[in-house]
Amino acid sequence: METFLLTNVPTVWLGVGFVVVAVALALLGLVAVRQSVDPKRFEAHHEVAGFIIAVVGVIYAVILAFVVVIQWEQFRGAEDDSRQEANAIGNLYRDGVAVGGHRVMLWTRQWRHTLAMS
Repeated sequence: METFLLTNVPTVWLGVGFVVVAVALALLGLVAVRQSVDPKRFEAHHEVAGFIIAVVGVIYAVILAFVVVIQWEQFRGAEDDSRQEANAIGNLYRDGVAVGGHRVMLWTRQWRHTLAMS
């Protein structure tokens, strides 16, 4: 089932569908709680609810910051790896020119083209 959704449904529609389902479930839960609990019972918890929401917001912000930093570092690592690989290809090409190896020059051109297309 998961592979079918991931391969056959566009990502945008999957995202929109998940958001719509999550919002619908939250609204259904809200309506169910509001109908089953007396509103006077909620008034006593207003002050506490504000602090709890603040704590949840701070925790969410910290987790989001960690995710952003980790992704940024992974991107930087991939950028460094590609730069090193490009330098290695350039060095190999120059070595092939210096040695006069026509095969090495052709091979490095093909390799460079393959990497650029992938």
